[in-house]
Amino acid sequence: LKSRSNTIYVRGIMQQSAQAKIKIAAIDDDFNVLSIIEKFLQPAGFEVTGYRSAAEAVEKLPDLKPACILLDNELPDMRGIDLCRKLFSMPELADIPIIFLSASTDRETVVKALVSGARDYINKPFNTNELITRIETHVELYLQKLKIAEQNRLLEKRNQDNIILSTRSLMLQEIIKQYTPRKTWEKADFSALE
Repeated sequence: LKSRSNTIYVRGIMQQSAQAKIKIAAIDDDFNVLSIIEKFLQPAGFEVTGYRSAAEAVEKLPDLKPACILLDNELPDMRGIDLCRKLFSMPELADIPIIFLSASTDRETVVKALVSGARDYINKPFNTNELITRIETHVELYLQKLKIAEQNRLLEKRNQDNIILSTRSLMLQEIIKQYTPRKTWEKADFSALE
């Protein structure tokens, strides 16, 4: 990851003040797993918020607005795969990358998790360096997607503004033609109105 130039963008954001740390949500019913995740991710520049149930996560995630969600497949009130589907059905959470952290190595479970909308799947016990690297990758992609969406929004607004200006310019030219003798406006330079 260090060799990728656009990783500098994400690391630069993560190295800003503590208030600007990248928010990560971890959903796991095992308090020890949540503690390990927090212990290793905080020094890497992440602010971790843990949830021990699907219900708590569904209620609080929209307000947290995390850049990535870590999700266990076995929760007391809902399977992780079902929660993943539910989170993707919520417009404010639909684009946030979800990484499954699960003890299940069954290929069918892995495929179901990915089909449900997860961006990645990591087996427990996990290597913390691998976890951090994968989170950085998915956060980087997510932030780039947000940046591109914002640029597209600004371009669309600029295009709309240009259309409005062009329309007003044409209207002004017509008004000038209407109230000015023909010989005068035939010689007029309207380029300043465009």
